Amino acid sequence: MRQIGGLVRDYNELHRILRQRHAELRVTMATLDHIAGFDGDNYISKILAPSQMRALGRKSMGPILGALASALVVVEDHAQLHHIRSRLIPRRERRNRARENARTRLEPVAGAVLGPAD
Repeated sequence: MRQIGGLVRDYNELHRILRQRHAELRVTMATLDHIAGFDGDNYISKILAPSQMRALGRKSMGPILGALASALVVVEDHAQLHHIRSRLIPRRERRNRARENARTRLEPVAGAVLGPAD
């Protein structure tokens, strides 16, 4: 995979990189709409417009990334982790309650009186 764009830390940076990718591909917005399955409604034009008339959402992200032949990769931001590390509070590890509850139901209690078997 070839890296395109750059580092994204917020929605505006993602928007900028997607617009850049569209320019690299040198295709019409109608072509991208067709490939993404948004025939006839100029949906990608609205998302990639400089004024951001529509927002990239849960349902549209996958088809639009696919139409732009792009993918997202999440990596650890070492500088940000260094900046926030002192504020991170570790959580308490808890046992798997479902497994513990199943074990409790299956194991007979010592001294319990069992009824007649069917």
